[in-house]
Amino acid sequence: MNKITFGNNVKRIRESDLGLSANKAAQMAFIGVTQLKRIEKGTGNPNLDTILKISEGWGVPIIEFFRESKLTPTKADIQRAGRRLSN
Repeated sequence: MNKITFGNNVKRIRESDLGLSANKAAQMAFIGVTQLKRIEKGTGNPNLDTILKISEGWGVPIIEFFRESKLTPTKADIQRAGRRLSN
């Protein structure tokens, strides 16, 4: 797993699963919002303590941040989803 995949997982969990703003999520984890955004972009280098703060603060099992998706949507999948939403 690379830092970008990890960061994408953090951002997906924060936005999609928990519906949190970056500011609220950072507060809940007791980290800075700039630090959180760097992690999400893959430019930050969080240590284990920071990852644990996020996990505990958000109530998300730590393993969820390290899952690699085996499913990558194709262009056709995205187009179909868009058509369903517009109907």
